Amino acid sequence: MKSVMEVVEMGSRGCAFTVRRRRLAVLAPVGLALLCSCSPDAPPAANTNAPPSDDGNGRATATSGPTSRAALPGTLNAALAAYGLSMGKAGDAPLAGDFRRKGSTIAFHSLLAADNDLRVEIEIMSPLTPDLAKRYLNSKYTIVRSLYGPQPHPYPGVITNITDCPDDKKPVERSVQVLGRPVTVLLANASARYTFGVWEDDLIKHRAAFCVVYVPETKALFEIKIFQPSARFNADTVLRALGNLKLTSG
Repeated sequence: MKSVMEVVEMGSRGCAFTVRRRRLAVLAPVGLALLCSCSPDAPPAANTNAPPSDDGNGRATATSGPTSRAALPGTLNAALAAYGLSMGKAGDAPLAGDFRRKGSTIAFHSLLAADNDLRVEIEIMSPLTPDLAKRYLNSKYTIVRSLYGPQPHPYPGVITNITDCPDDKKPVERSVQVLGRPVTVLLANASARYTFGVWEDDLIKHRAAFCVVYVPETKALFEIKIFQPSARFNADTVLRALGNLKLTSG
């Protein structure tokens, strides 16, 4: 695909028609607008379904601005200890990605850990006031939900240019106690590259638990995704991993 739109000249009179080509959206426009309006320190919006950039092997890579990648010894729990948290057994998984970016007032930290059962992605933003954290939290849920709403059809020549996710493929909402408070968790289908917004059977390769948690003790916001292959997805397993997120200090 060479461009979003190709214009093909027709005849000597200069008539033209357009063929619109569109990749499946990673972010719905309404969710993107909400996220970008929260703060001038908002992270890059090119891809919120993975660490800021992914090299195809699950490792985060720097994109722009002041960034750094840490060496990758240790476990997810060792990295979360800096925020006074641990994640139980799921946190014993070895780190496969550790990416940091510093804005003018907010730091962004992406962690990726995986073992033979679960893949855990965590995006951490700090420090955030409770009001700003609430705005970010709401916008992130809006983005994920909107990915399973009506979408422009990616193929030209169809009868309708809108496609919609069937009800039985939309995210299932559950409430889980995390850090002593109820948290909304979305159980959603994901692609082979761990991105949300797919519902065709041949594209669904994983399922994931998605949630956003604010920890007032450390003024940090945690966007958490826990993936399992769809063929062996067990909701109780991923929800238990989220419930095992605990404060280790304070």
